[in-house]
Amino acid sequence: MSPVIPDRLDIAIVGGGLVGASLALALRGSGLQVGVIEAFTPSAPDHPGYDDRTLVLNPVSCNILEQLGIGAALQQYGVPIQTIHVSDRGRFGRAVLHARQHGLEWFGRVIEAWRLGQALLQQVQQDQQLHWLSPLRLEQLQLCEDSIRLQFENAGQAITTRLLVGADGADSRVRELLALPARRHDYQQTAIICNATPSRAHAGTAYERFTETGPLALLPQARQRVGVVWTVTSQQADALLAADNAAFLAGLQHRFGYRLGHFQRVGKRASYPLQLVRAERNTAHRSVLIGNASHTIHPISAQGFNLGLRDAAALAGHVSGATDPGQAALLEAYQQQRQSDQDDTIRYTDNLARLYSNTSSTGRLLRSAGLLAHQWLPALQRRLVLNAMGYRDAVLSGKDHVH
Repeated sequence: MSPVIPDRLDIAIVGGGLVGASLALALRGSGLQVGVIEAFTPSAPDHPGYDDRTLVLNPVSCNILEQLGIGAALQQYGVPIQTIHVSDRGRFGRAVLHARQHGLEWFGRVIEAWRLGQALLQQVQQDQQLHWLSPLRLEQLQLCEDSIRLQFENAGQAITTRLLVGADGADSRVRELLALPARRHDYQQTAIICNATPSRAHAGTAYERFTETGPLALLPQARQRVGVVWTVTSQQADALLAADNAAFLAGLQHRFGYRLGHFQRVGKRASYPLQLVRAERNTAHRSVLIGNASHTIHPISAQGFNLGLRDAAALAGHVSGATDPGQAALLEAYQQQRQSDQDDTIRYTDNLARLYSNTSSTGRLLRSAGLLAHQWLPALQRRLVLNAMGYRDAVLSGKDHVH
């Protein structure tokens, strides 16, 4: 069934993935006509935003999502991280952080992307003030003085919007049509993701183990499963995807070790080539990029979705209730607020990714020394905890403008 396409919107969000849907919910009650334009139907098995990836939500993100009405889903499906265990395979350094030692119940929650996507979509589609336009694929746009005209594949009707938001991923069509340049760096790595069941209980512990080919993360899930994010060189990815379950589990066991006993079962595997994509500018005439359309980062330290969600919360705070949400002054204020957090997070993840892909003896020695320092120096450990939990600027304090 084709969606009913409105003639005009105040805000058109292109991309109905996790960040785009979160922005739509943050704009409820703003007095603005908001539409989400999504190329895939919500139930599409190949929907790129609602797959089997395991997300780590820091407390700031949990706070934002609770304000968006997703608290029940987080409680039901989000597994709390009570311990973080970081190690370097074959070396002496490690750091173990316990939430209670820092006066916390937990460091964050782990949830599968598709479960979070279902909860967000349910909220969006239940709100009669939000237009969910799917499947609809952006083809062209025309810049006008007080609006932007959007045209779509296989749809004769166009939409005029006062603000265009590109939330359509690393290969953003919005970014392409606006001719906003982006810098790219290929890490020559691929993330293999799946679920696995170990013989020992994970006890709410998130493991990050640095190996010769990249980081290996095991994240606690429900029913004592763990979400696996195994980074390998891109040349190794096809062989791991093609391996039978026994061979894959043997390789995983060899890389991780036996802290969780023996791996007994593994779920469906998928792969994601890893690259850094950074738009040189996030704003243009009546347009703004958020989430992966603005910055696609390495999954090391699990910062990507958390950063995009902070974009959505901040943008909602700037445009909610505005007479004209696309005016240049609002978009400039948004970008000034977000610049520091984006720069710091991107720099942090990129530096970590490059350091932990350095196979030289000097690089490995520096990693081990760094882990030992974080284990034994409280000030460094506290800084690591605060960064991991997402406390970076004013929008993160919980005093943002999410409705």
